[in-house]
Amino acid sequence: MALNNGRYRSYYRTQFQQLKSPRNDQFGIPLNELRNHLQNQRTSTNLRDDQIDLLIREADQNGDQRITVEEFEELAFE
Repeated sequence: MALNNGRYRSYYRTQFQQLKSPRNDQFGIPLNELRNHLQNQRTSTNLRDDQIDLLIREADQNGDQRITVEEFEELAFE
């Protein structure tokens, strides 16, 4: 699955927008909100807390404590 494939890029951008809450600004999803979302979805994600923390640390490539749409797409395509 190529990252530049328009269909997949559009799908993941839509998923990202659904994760963002109205109070989030345009610069991404705060890590604590993404962590809470993943913990609340534990039954479908089957991830432990340590796995969630590792996933989030690796995804936040620039260290700004937010996940941008670009970081989210890269995470989705790993």
